[in-house]
Amino acid sequence: MSRLEKFLGKPKEIDLDGEKILIKPLTLKDMPLILKLGKDETTAEAVTELVQRTLKDCFPDATQQELDSVSIEYFQKIIDAIMDVNNLKSGLSAEDVIKRFAKK
Repeated sequence: MSRLEKFLGKPKEIDLDGEKILIKPLTLKDMPLILKLGKDETTAEAVTELVQRTLKDCFPDATQQELDSVSIEYFQKIIDAIMDVNNLKSGLSAEDVIKRFAKK
């Protein structure tokens, strides 16, 4: 690896209902999705996609149907872990995202 290696994010392991999963940091390739988080009209979809991308990275064999069916009860813990591993302040709650979906 090059000297750039020190700028690569470090993953974080979380326990999700007894299942250990490794949350990997976002990268520059995720920037278009990250920018959608700041816009009211796209935040809900962007957060959903962010959670699904993260879970797909943790469980590569997961089907889209399985990703779509993950219980909302795990949403806040996953979002908090994504924000934490990326050194971001969350401010995103499951309730806020649900309200944004409801506005549509």
